[in-house]
Amino acid sequence: MKKHFLIPLNESKLPLLAETIGFNPAQENITRPTGYPYYHWIQTVSGQGSIMFQNKQINLTANNGVLLLPHMAHSYKNEQSDSIPWKTLYLTFGGLMVKEMLITLGFYQSAVFHWEQEAPISTFITNVLKQNGEATDSFSISASSNVYEFLLLFNFPIQISVLMKWPCLSIHQSAI
Repeated sequence: MKKHFLIPLNESKLPLLAETIGFNPAQENITRPTGYPYYHWIQTVSGQGSIMFQNKQINLTANNGVLLLPHMAHSYKNEQSDSIPWKTLYLTFGGLMVKEMLITLGFYQSAVFHWEQEAPISTFITNVLKQNGEATDSFSISASSNVYEFLLLFNFPIQISVLMKWPCLSIHQSAI
């Protein structure tokens, strides 16, 4: 079952905020010629998809994900037959301090990631979705805390590794 939360943006003064968080059991094809207005994370749960940006096509299998900067043109699609769904988790986020946080963690551009199955990032979004489904105050400060915790997962190089960065794009050049 597709699960998606759209977070109200009245918390725009928070240092970090989540715009959307979700699980898609059958990821549809997406084309965004002008990109997305927030930082965008997408990871594969199962199946196989591909993402195209900066004239490069990257296959996304389980335990792989991509962090895209705001307004970066991209598209993604299922690379298997219609009978084999591409299952994804995603998080879109922003905030007054997100750029500084990413720079502090060493991320200056969009990147593709791979991690071991037991790495916390494998289940982080699923766990947040379960918590939000049970909580009465799912958003605002707790959503901001979730973004902070998510970003800190990238600070564990033993468990997660950057496969590819695109040097021609940087956070300093992003519109947000």
